[in-house]
Amino acid sequence: SVSTGFKSGGFNGSFIGATPDPILVEAQLQPIKPEQVTAFEIGEKASLFDGRLIVNGSLFYSDYRNEQVFILVPIAPLVAVNILTNAKKAHMMGADLELLGKPLDNLTLSATLGLLQSKIDSNEPIGGTAPDLIFDHGHQLPLSPHVTLSTYADYKTPLWDGTLDLQVSANYKSHQFFDLINSPFLTQRAYWLENARIGYTFNDSQWEVAGFRRNIGGQ
Repeated sequence: SVSTGFKSGGFNGSFIGATPDPILVEAQLQPIKPEQVTAFEIGEKASLFDGRLIVNGSLFYSDYRNEQVFILVPIAPLVAVNILTNAKKAHMMGADLELLGKPLDNLTLSATLGLLQSKIDSNEPIGGTAPDLIFDHGHQLPLSPHVTLSTYADYKTPLWDGTLDLQVSANYKSHQFFDLINSPFLTQRAYWLENARIGYTFNDSQWEVAGFRRNIGGQ
């Protein structure tokens, strides 16, 4: 598939009265340009072994022009505001893979893997924000970990007059930043999150008793 998207522009309204700096006042008056993206994707959806294994996979590439992004701008010592501006060029590319299997009638397994590269492709200054703040070519976009992984297992079995349901899951996210400058103070290291749940559904399927544990590893 090939698709295009558009997001209209606008203005910031957060700090024009908070600073006497003429550079920042001028930046406040600069419009936020419209964002445009062209996205390419190719993939496959397959059902195998009489539906017991489902495989979904895709490769994608998104080309951004004037992507609208937030960035922290200092307006006073130890004070900064989050404003919306444009990155002239940026891209996202990666792959998604999803596996859903049912090796036994009572057992369901699933795994989802995501690979992502999302970076700034221009060294030009931020439009009108401040002359000393630039987008460095190769900076990682915020909230875009390179690797994400989700796994899940669900086992159901009849017990007495109802159904016992056992579930476990594990999720992984690699290192990610929370700002475009890629500040080491605004970052999240890679982590795992494991969960478990046990439930019992009564034979009328209207009532269930369950217990669960979140973040078993305690990270």
